[in-house]
Amino acid sequence: MSFSDMKVKTKILVGFGVVLGLLTMVAGIGYYSLDTVHERVGGMIRTSGNALEASDIAADVQEMRRSVISFTYAGNDDAMAHAEKLAGNLAGKLTHLIEATRNPERKAALKRVAEQLTQYQAGMKRLTNVDHQKDELTGKVLDPDGAKMRQLLSEFMSAAIGIGNFEGAAAGGQVLESLMRGRLFVNQMIGRRDFAKEQDAAKAFEQMRALMAELGPKVRLEENKRRLADVLKLSEAYFDGFKKVSPLISEGAELATETMPAVPHDIDKNIDTVVTSSTENVKAQKADTESLLNFSTMAVLIASLVAITAGLGLAWLIGNMIAKPVIGMTAAMGKLANREWDTEVPAAGQKDEIGLMAKAVKVFKDNGMEAERLAAEQQAAQQRQLDRAKRMEASVAEFEKSVGAVVSMVSSASTELQSTAQSMSATAEETSRQSTAVAAATEEASTNVQTVAAASEELSSSISEIS
Repeated sequence: MSFSDMKVKTKILVGFGVVLGLLTMVAGIGYYSLDTVHERVGGMIRTSGNALEASDIAADVQEMRRSVISFTYAGNDDAMAHAEKLAGNLAGKLTHLIEATRNPERKAALKRVAEQLTQYQAGMKRLTNVDHQKDELTGKVLDPDGAKMRQLLSEFMSAAIGIGNFEGAAAGGQVLESLMRGRLFVNQMIGRRDFAKEQDAAKAFEQMRALMAELGPKVRLEENKRRLADVLKLSEAYFDGFKKVSPLISEGAELATETMPAVPHDIDKNIDTVVTSSTENVKAQKADTESLLNFSTMAVLIASLVAITAGLGLAWLIGNMIAKPVIGMTAAMGKLANREWDTEVPAAGQKDEIGLMAKAVKVFKDNGMEAERLAAEQQAAQQRQLDRAKRMEASVAEFEKSVGAVVSMVSSASTELQSTAQSMSATAEETSRQSTAVAAATEEASTNVQTVAAASEELSSSISEIS
């Protein structure tokens, strides 16, 4: 079935269906574009958020490192506590960031950061243990024993001076000087992590031992000998503590200056990888999104123009298919009303409502033509009847004229016969021999008169009927 043969309702529905289909296509393109843009913008937001979170992690790592350095070189326990708190928070942030990251490369880099953070935490724990052991040796051995040796040597010198043993006092002063110099180097080594002072401290203590050996023969007082023995005993414990704390300081220094600093550096490299990759990904997504928006805008614009054009075209086509035949039929009806029966009825071949209207108009045309034909035939019949009546009237007039002449003639003959009869009757007596013949003639004449009279009456009645 062609489009022109469809019902008007079907044509309108088809037109609306096409327009709605195009509009649905436009809406579909718009929805797909917006959904894709939403997804990509969401990806950009996630990636940017992950990059920012990674940058925050890098900043926290640097702060944690500074806190560890502060603990290492200043012995600030609060700094180490802050570093441990930061490490715990960083572990939680990394876990969340790893779960939120979809890119395999960045996820792998973040997992390496998590492993490196675990390694750094282990280093922090070991550094704390080393520091606690160092503090324990310092607090229980080095500081108290060093202070006691200083006090004993000071008392030794005072007692030697009191008895005038200036040589012994001077030698005790040299021992005290070596002790104080060695303790200074130890404190510098512990406090500043200046491991070059370890050798200086060892030399100072070796010199102290040598000086104490030289001091022995110069001691006069028993109490100074006891003091010197106590100093020697304390120096052995002090030197033993020094030997124990020295590797702890070396280990702590190695952790603080070599092992642990490399970890934040590696973390920074991985974080930079994540941030750089995220930034490049955001730029690529931005470019793709802008390209998609431009394409979608153009696609929606073209589809909208197509939909508008198709809608206007279908509206014009459907309107023209409806209005043009109706206008043509209106004009045809006007002509048919003026009895212009040669007028063609438009759209008579269509199978829609317009075609039905055209068929109705054609029926009107055919009925009008038939009515005019019948009227003409009736008029012709009436004319023929009128002509016939006129001819009959002329015939009757002529017949009346002929009958009138006959009647007149018959009437004259009757009068003449009647006169003859009377004359014959008057002379009957005279002509008796001819009476029978005359009577018969008279009877026959009377019969003829009656016949003529009856014929006259019949003609008269016929004339009356015809009239």
